[in-house]
Amino acid sequence: MKYCTHCGAQLPDDAQFCPGCGKAAGDGTSPTPARKIPLPALLAILAVALVAGVVFALTRGGSSREAPGAPQSGESAATVTATASPAPTETPTASPAPTETPQPVQDDGSWLVTAAEPWKGAWCTEDGAELMIFESWNMNASQLPETNEDGSITIYCTDVRGGTPTETYLFSAAQTTLTHLDYTGKTLDTYRRPTYDMAPTPLPSSDWGAYTMVEGDASAYNPYGPSVDFIVDAFRFGICPYQRLSDNGDGTMSIYCPSGPEGFFTVFSFSTEGEDTYLTIYDADGNLRYRYLRTAA
Repeated sequence: MKYCTHCGAQLPDDAQFCPGCGKAAGDGTSPTPARKIPLPALLAILAVALVAGVVFALTRGGSSREAPGAPQSGESAATVTATASPAPTETPTASPAPTETPQPVQDDGSWLVTAAEPWKGAWCTEDGAELMIFESWNMNASQLPETNEDGSITIYCTDVRGGTPTETYLFSAAQTTLTHLDYTGKTLDTYRRPTYDMAPTPLPSSDWGAYTMVEGDASAYNPYGPSVDFIVDAFRFGICPYQRLSDNGDGTMSIYCPSGPEGFFTVFSFSTEGEDTYLTIYDADGNLRYRYLRTAA
């Protein structure tokens, strides 16, 4: 089959001239030439191509603004993963400053109580009107402590003569309050540790400490406490709270102990022998009644 080399029309095999354009048909062996496209169609094609180019450029421009961490040209995903900046950590909301936990009273030496019995020592009512020295030898009662699940300690007091329950104290887990209950569990009063400015006439802190009896009749009635664990600090003289400390000018001091129905005065002195400190208590005639050695400052 032959075609016109000028207009591309199909020619009969024996045609010498093209019936379409009238020009010499030639040998008709050249490849089929591209048909001429009419001008309107050509303009339409060019317009479509222009629009497509604009869309492509806009799309390409938007995709070039890649999100942080997206692979760039020629960059592998593994590389991006390795170099991507970490996600910002959320700033934690500042929590309120923790309330300072009350320290056990034996740590600062204030009350000279033992770690085994931290409920001992001086206590005062919430209004500060009443001072109480709470020790294991109070009155004729024995004390049976029991630790509760929350860390508080219940102290059961029983009459040593009949074994009957008399009262109960609840020592808080924070070691800040001592609640007095009757035998039915009814709250009678709540105590807290007194501050030093509540001590009416404190003894010098250099003399505070735990003392043990080394002279005197330990079996006789002792209004100041037992022969062991005799404690002196800002509020107590043995088991007695004291008031009205005075210097007698002869190396002795006097205090008034309000214990008992009427209270009593006590004359005493501190002395140092080598590295030892002694506390001496005198009777009404000035004779030695009890002598204690300080065993812990």
